[in-house]
Amino acid sequence: MFARLEGSVGFFVPQTIRTATVARAPRLTVSAVVGPSFPWGSLGVGVTHEAEGAPLTSPERDAEPARRRTELGVFSAFPFGRRFSLLAQVRSPLPVDGFGSQEEASLSASVAARFAMLD
Repeated sequence: MFARLEGSVGFFVPQTIRTATVARAPRLTVSAVVGPSFPWGSLGVGVTHEAEGAPLTSPERDAEPARRRTELGVFSAFPFGRRFSLLAQVRSPLPVDGFGSQEEASLSASVAARFAMLD
């Protein structure tokens, strides 16, 4: 059995779109995953929550609202040797009012390779 809790803060470079400059607020992401471990890897179910404030625009115009999104996901990890792992996940937003109900219904999948620098 394993449990994983992680968080991150993402910062964005301001962009100029036509005549307006848009500066996005930082994005906070928190994720919690639990599940069983097997000899071939691990499989978990978890929740990811993202929060991002409203962007600032110059010149002033109607600002986009702040963004919140909560996703349910299935996560897996498959180790290859001591340092490499293949990671895969499938996530979808939850239709919970105030936590992503304004988001479009979607299903996203990703695959990544991880290299551990430290043992």
